[in-house]
Amino acid sequence: MKGLLVATFLGVLSGVTLRTGSAFKELDEGLSFMAGLAVAFSLGRALVSFLSSEAVNKYGGKVTASGFAALSAIGLGYYLAPPSAYPALRLLHGLASGLTWPSMQALVMMSTKDHERARVSSLYFFVGNAGASLAYLIGALAPSEALLTSSLTLLTLSIYLFKESDKIKFVRRTKRGLFAPPPLPLLMMAISIGMLNVLVNSEIIMYLMGSAFGRWLSGALLSAASAAGSAASYFAGRALLDVRQSPASLFLPAAGSLVSSSFLLHGDPKTGAASVLFAQGFLAWWRSALTAAARAGDVGKRIGLINLGRDLGNVIGGITVSFFGTFGILMNIAICYVLTATSAPLTLSEGARKGDGGGGPAGI
Repeated sequence: MKGLLVATFLGVLSGVTLRTGSAFKELDEGLSFMAGLAVAFSLGRALVSFLSSEAVNKYGGKVTASGFAALSAIGLGYYLAPPSAYPALRLLHGLASGLTWPSMQALVMMSTKDHERARVSSLYFFVGNAGASLAYLIGALAPSEALLTSSLTLLTLSIYLFKESDKIKFVRRTKRGLFAPPPLPLLMMAISIGMLNVLVNSEIIMYLMGSAFGRWLSGALLSAASAAGSAASYFAGRALLDVRQSPASLFLPAAGSLVSSSFLLHGDPKTGAASVLFAQGFLAWWRSALTAAARAGDVGKRIGLINLGRDLGNVIGGITVSFFGTFGILMNIAICYVLTATSAPLTLSEGARKGDGGGGPAGI
């Protein structure tokens, strides 16, 4: 488990640096270009994220190792290619990320005992967000150099995971009675997370923050926001899921994410920056809690469903902003309010309280 978490930290650090470094490197291309990159990335992820979680059942760590190898090659593409090639590279980047991270989540959760999954899920997102926090800073300060270094790191991780994949053992689910929402509210909340995430954790916010504060300061601010998410996802998420076992573990971070995102377009740049800080923290907590709540039934399928929903949300959110600009940001937030409110009664269903996942033996 420790090896997987270390690989998660280094992989997220390097993988997100490919995204931040390439974005900060071409910040002058404008909002539409950046939104297009976000859409291309999200579309690529959406095409494979569900299947990659499922593939872990058969191929184990080799799925994630293949993703790391693909990310390494894409990083070299960013380093060598002109900006005109970035949309295509971003699509491939999304495909590789969709292969890597949903499978890594499934790998971690499926090799963890039932009663430890909430803690491990929180720890997984803690180390991941810690890596992302550094990636914003590194990508802003030295974008070109970071692309090359990250590519080499990802190649090393791929080799390591290929060698270790046969040693990873999965744990069968034995415990029932844990809070576990049915599939539909999982999907609806995941879509909301994706639509908000594309606003505060993608090329869109890098452009908006970079325009307001400059490349270096915006990188530092986004790094701080991601660090806040790292702390929130671990301490708050672990406490609520392991101790209270209630729907509050999902709806408290959901409410915080929605309210804080609502101030994103405030006229005062400082208020907008604070909005990003709080929104990233609450979103990281929400994602962690949602993943931990997928611990009933077929964990691989349920985590795949969450990742599929998040990726669809990213695509919808990115397209909305690409077409409607700043008004699209408001549209995203309004849709997320509706989706989250609609998912509430479904989450409180009898199946969720019994912990059967609301979807029979397969859990979806």
